[in-house]
Parts: sequence; structure tokens; C-alpha cells
Amino acid sequence: MPTGPDRAALECDLVMKGGVTSGIIYPGAIAAIAATYRLRAIGGTSAGAIGAAAAAAMEFGRRSGRHPGARERLERLALELGEQHGGAPLLQHLFEPDAATAPLFQLLRRLQAAAGRRGVAGVIGVLARAALCWAGLMLGLVAAALLWLEPTRGAALALALLLLLAVGVPALALLLATLLWSPVLRTGLRAIAANGYGFCSGAARARVAGETLPSLTEWLHARFQELAGLAADEPLTFGDLWAASHRGAGPTRDEALAAALRGAHDPRRPSPSLATIARDIELVLVASDISRAQSVQLPFQRREDLLYARRSDLAALFPPEIVAWMEHHQRAPTDPRDDLAGVALHDVDAGDMLRLPRPEDLPVLVGVRMSLSFPFLFRAVRLYVLRERAGALGGGRELAELWLTDGGITSNFPLHLFDAPIPTRPTFCLNLLYHDDELQPERVPAEAEAPDPGLAPADAPPEEMVYMLRTNRGRLANYTRLAGGSPVAQLLRFAGRIITTARQWGDNQLIDVPGYRDRIVHVRMRDGEGGFNFAMDAATIADLQRRGARAGEVIATRFVPDTLVDPLFAGEPLVLNWANHRFVRFRAFLAGLEVSAARFAAGWHDDRARAALPATDPLHQAPSIERMAAEAGTAAGESMPTRPGYPFANATQRALALDMAAGVESLAALAPTPAIDGVDRVNGRPGAPRPKQALRLRPSIDSDPRAELP
Repeated sequence: MPTGPDRAALECDLVMKGGVTSGIIYPGAIAAIAATYRLRAIGGTSAGAIGAAAAAAMEFGRRSGRHPGARERLERLALELGEQHGGAPLLQHLFEPDAATAPLFQLLRRLQAAAGRRGVAGVIGVLARAALCWAGLMLGLVAAALLWLEPTRGAALALALLLLLAVGVPALALLLATLLWSPVLRTGLRAIAANGYGFCSGAARARVAGETLPSLTEWLHARFQELAGLAADEPLTFGDLWAASHRGAGPTRDEALAAALRGAHDPRRPSPSLATIARDIELVLVASDISRAQSVQLPFQRREDLLYARRSDLAALFPPEIVAWMEHHQRAPTDPRDDLAGVALHDVDAGDMLRLPRPEDLPVLVGVRMSLSFPFLFRAVRLYVLRERAGALGGGRELAELWLTDGGITSNFPLHLFDAPIPTRPTFCLNLLYHDDELQPERVPAEAEAPDPGLAPADAPPEEMVYMLRTNRGRLANYTRLAGGSPVAQLLRFAGRIITTARQWGDNQLIDVPGYRDRIVHVRMRDGEGGFNFAMDAATIADLQRRGARAGEVIATRFVPDTLVDPLFAGEPLVLNWANHRFVRFRAFLAGLEVSAARFAAGWHDDRARAALPATDPLHQAPSIERMAAEAGTAAGESMPTRPGYPFANATQRALALDMAAGVESLAALAPTPAIDGVDRVNGRPGAPRPKQALRLRPSIDSDPRAELP
């Protein structure tokens, strides 16, 4: 690791991709990055949410002084998952099904083992082969009987083949029907539906050779508390992270938050709140609200929502310490609407409900569990929202279910988190690639000593299975082949790619954008690693740990300001460094701003010109936006026929708005000569980073109050 710069002054943000058991890579990577950088903002989805929370707990332990050795403890965390218990690693035992869903879960696990490493396609292949064997057996018995009864071999075989449709196909159908309607399957499907649509709550404990192992949420709670240096009955919360520097050995949590609020004095914002103060450690976890078909960034949800949870649901998902904390830190009913009197509860016991704590009081583990609710594997997290019913449903208010599930449904690799036009610190992104993922190779510069090796093959040593681009000319387009395997496997793969495209198209488009692609480190996994491979042995986990450590070391070293040699391509000068990254972001932002400013100016001029037309002209419109901006909310504006919504509050705000409009308007005429088309093009040739970024107004999915502040 570099030793030149002051490490205490180096800060970074970190984003991690989802991937079920692939997250084993993260502890080594985080520990390697944290050896050089202090982590400020951390985000992730699903397995990436676990990694992000562990990183935040580790940073809290260091920043508060409660656990100075938290980085070294985190570094060893993945190896703990490889420890054997009853012939299987701890990792596998953490994915323990609940009692009602266990029979079907174990059946599917045995089918997966029989299918080897071929996943769902292999499971279906096993079933298909069994069905064909059954059909073949029935056909063989019919043919043997006919041969015994009829010595004319040809006639008997012909008749046997004709009977295939009458006997063999029904036999196949009978086997499939038996499998589909077996008691195990029927009971299991009912149990999954009743268990929040998942096999595992995360709270079930495995019992192996007389030893009771911790459940997944118990293990995570213990590790987060250990890394943070907090007692088990004092859960690490998002507010703890925000005030980490005030949370030494002496101050209580409330005292630390009060100190953070006192230190947040800003003359521009005379009334700071915990939701808007600068935060020592930012943690953002992505989940999916499938009741309203939208992405959610925790700990904040829509600010107008009044959310509740059932005590019985919480008790089925979390350790007792978390449930007690949620009970004790319910949101105070300050909103007059926040009252269940007269509300339709739909057979829910009002005494079982508690108000969801405010964001600063929400335990980190609760946010993690919401984000990692992989569909059908983990039970979804059920909340309730107090809402107005549509008139067709009788009107009035109701307490309606709100189901939160895996964040990877909407954004499995949220690269967009923590972005800024000109970043003040790097945002490192850790990408996980499976054995059959490909990336478009980089165009190697003429001065390079060797061609870019791209992604290493699956049989390469761990340290070679880490990849980053080497120049600004590189591309990172994803590609996955469909060909190969049986027809069933091909159809399943095609269906899988459709689902992957629907889930990840937005994330994958950002992967190839300048200013994003140069800060992503890619880690390849071999066949049988990560994903749903729960039974990875200690050697495999240690191998993944080394890959993660190598990835963290490479990306951390590259962005240290005085690094001159590329740590990934031996002997080559470093091109994609911190200075290059900042300039690329600057160029990309200006190119997008130029387009937006030109389109704003065109619309502004057209609006002004149409307002000046005679009233008899069909293109006439009145008043102009400029006049509304100048007069709305004033005495002069009272005479206007149209009173627009959202008028400016005072003369200073109106003047600032018009000054901003004039400034944006002037950007469209900055090119000094005909030969210069702007910051993007000269003589008609593009020069700004491609793919070109666009600045467009769209609703933010981030409901964090700080996201709206300039």
C-alpha cells in the first residue's frame, strides 16, 4: 500500500453489487480499501447491502474509537463463513429454511446437487431425464409384451411405437403431475405463500451434530455490533453512523446526535434537523417496494408515508434486541393523520402494530434485511402504510400492506449513488462477474508493451481474476452468450437473460459511461462460485477472499494522488488516476449542460416571442414564463388572468430565478468563432466523452431530505 499521502486525509465512497453468496468477496476488498481510505458514503444492494453495512459498522468502530481494530476483524470475516459444521460450511447453514418450508427446500437442494453446477436448467434436466426414463420403461414393457405375444418382430415394434402416444406420453404426463401435485410440493407452496413468499425468514437456526448455530440475522447482528464496538442490546442505527465522530466511549447515542446537531450550524439553513445535517458516515441500501412497483433507498422512504410494522412480523425476522429497540423507538405521532381510529385494518390486530422508527432511529440490520430479501429464497419484509382508499373501495382510510423485497429487482448495482459533477472524493464500485460474463476488450494504445488481457479465464490464479480499464479508450459493454446445452437449457437461459435485462439495463448502461467505467473494479468468479452456491468449501471461500483483497488493493492504489505506475499492468504508467477521473467528469458534465442550456434557451426565446404576438394570432400565449416569474405572487401579478402554482416567496427569490435563467440562456452563445461549435465539438467533430451524458429532469428516487439541498 502507498505510504506517501496522509492516509487520514484520504476519503472515498463505496458501492457494491448484489449477488447472494458472491458477497463473500467484499470483506477482503473493503479491508484493503480501508487500509488507505476512510469510508464516507457506502451503498449496496442485497449481498452488497450486507457488505455495505459491515463496512459502515467497521468505519463507525474506527471513527468513534470504540473498535480500533475493526478493519482487521472485517478482513477475517469471510473466512469464518467457510468453517465446517457437520460437514457443511457455516455459509450454507445461514440459509436455513423455516420449519414449514424445509421439506420442499431440502427437495430442491437435493435436485440441485443431482444437477451439479447447472443451476435451474440442471434441475429441470434431472426431472426431464427421470420422466423420459419412466416413459421409456413403460414403452419397453409394452414392446416386450407384444414381442412375447407376437413373434413377428417388425409388427410388434411398429405397434409399440404407435402405442407411444397412448402409453409413453401419458406416462410422462403422469410423472410430471405426480411431481407437481405431490404432498411435499403442494404443502411447500402453501407454506411459502404463508411465509411471506420465501423459504427462509433469516431467523431459523440450524442444528448440526448437537450444535445450534446462529440464524442469519443473529449472525449479522452479532458481527455488526462487534465491528462497531456496541453492545448487543444497543443496535447500530443509521443515526449512529451520522454522528460517529461524536460517539466515543463516553457519550450516549442521544448525546452524540445532539452534539452533531449543535455542530451543524449553517447560516444558510438556520433550522438544521438530523435528516439534513452533514453525516460522518452515509449508508444507503436499495430495496424494492413491489406494492407500488418502485425502488427504495433506505433508511428514507417517501416522506409523506406513515409507516407501521407488526410486532409479530418483526419477531419472526429479527433477534429480540432489534424488536425491543423498534418497540421503544417508535415514531412519535406528530402528524394528526397518524391515528388508527376509524381506519380499516383488514382483520389486522391494532395492538400488534407499531409505528416504524424515524430514519435516524432505524437499526442498520432492518435496512439490510429489507434489501437482501431475494425473491422466494428469503421472506419479503411486510410493512403497512396508512393511506386513503379509492372511492370505488368505499373511501376512507386504510392500513394497507407494503411489501419490500430484494433491491436487485430494481437496481442490483446502484452506480449512481453519491455522484457529483465534480467529485471531491472517489466513489469506488465493486462489480461481480460470473464465469460466463464477458466484457468488450479494450483498444490498446500503440505505446503499450503488451495487449490488454481483459478478463482472465476461469482457471486463472485468483490475483489475475481482477480487472480494470487501463485507458480512456476502453469499453465495458457486457455480453453473455446464449448458445449451447439442451433445448430446455437454452430456453431457460433465454428467459433468464430477459429477466436480467429488465432488472439491470439501467445499471449496465452506466457501466460503460466515462466517469463511471474508470472507477469500477471487476472480479470474476468461476463456475460453481457465488450466486446460489451455498456449499462453497473453505478453500473456495479463501480463494474469493484473496480476489476481493486484490480488487480493493488495485482500485485503492490507483486513486491515491501520487501513484504513477499502474498496479494492475506492471511497468505501465497509470492513466486512469484521480486527476483523470475528475477531468473526465468535468468534461462530461459540461457537454451535457451545453445541450440542456441550448434547449432551455430555445424554449425560453420561443415562449417570450409567442407572448409578444398579437392576441389574434393562433400562436399567441400569455403570460410569458418570464412575466410570471417576475410578477407571480406580487400585486402586479394579481391582474394576470393566470395565477401559476408554486409562486416565488419573495423578491430575492424572484430575482435569483431570473438571473439563473439569464445565465443559462447565455451559455448557448459562448462559442467565439464559427470553427468552434462548443465544449463538445470543434469543426463538427465530437471531443467530449462518449457515450455522451444527458441532463434531464426526472423524479428522484432518493427521498433523503439532503438530496434536495443545493
